[in-house]
Amino acid sequence: METNIIEDVTYLVGQANNNAPAYKVYTALLSQSGTDAPVANVLENTLGSEVVWTRSGVGAYEANITIQVFNEQNFYVSGLSNGVAQAILIPITDFNTIVGYYSVYYNAPNRFLLEFYDSTFNYVEFSDLFTNPQFIFYLPEIRVYN
Repeated sequence: METNIIEDVTYLVGQANNNAPAYKVYTALLSQSGTDAPVANVLENTLGSEVVWTRSGVGAYEANITIQVFNEQNFYVSGLSNGVAQAILIPITDFNTIVGYYSVYYNAPNRFLLEFYDSTFNYVEFSDLFTNPQFIFYLPEIRVYN
């Protein structure tokens, strides 16, 4: 009887491992004050490393991690076909008009970039896109496939 229980537990653990997601995830709510680096309220992070946000210039932000997990084949941004560096601009609206755009893309094995533009395609701080100073940007889910 004891052997059957051990076999059953071994089987269930094996099934759980087979059903594990084939990707790691990073999702966060970002806020910014003035020209400070974004502050992340992390909703989920299974990358295996903390993500550190920095501001590299007007409207340009870097997400850096201490391990190398990103490449052009495994980096995916929810809602985009892939995460390869290209000019895919996602509109930001106030429910009436387009107030700006953003882009998220892979940049290095341990970094991805987030950029914001105004409605005329000039770089802008994401905190400047909205009149509400409490604005929080929902970063689309970043997936890194195994």
